[in-house]
Amino acid sequence: MTRFFLTLPEAIGLLFQAVENSIGGETFVMNMPSFYIKDLAQVLIDHYGDESTTIEEIGAREGEKIDEILISEHEAEKSYVFDKNYFVILPSIKINKNYSYIERRLKVNFKEFSSSHNLKDNDYLKRLLVLGGFLK
Repeated sequence: MTRFFLTLPEAIGLLFQAVENSIGGETFVMNMPSFYIKDLAQVLIDHYGDESTTIEEIGAREGEKIDEILISEHEAEKSYVFDKNYFVILPSIKINKNYSYIERRLKVNFKEFSSSHNLKDNDYLKRLLVLGGFLK
């Protein structure tokens, strides 16, 4: 399984970005790195575990997704690159807002934004965990 990962400061930055730049109805999505869950477990074991710590893969539980999708194929059609860190999805329902500040930007060049794409390695994950305060 894969999952996106962001630190608390990045989550707060995403909120501020949306509050400061939206006019209403848009969805801001952070361009986040993603990782395999087993890699997250391995990095934590390498840091906190001992030689007896092992990983037991049990597979997906009923209803659990293998990958996260933050921008679906349907949403990608109305999604734009806000800057190097964020995407913006315009609303499906037309409301009385002028979104030209977004529509002047580049459209995204993917069919969906999934955690199965752009997977990072364990070293990158370890740096994020240190930055986020999860590894000391």
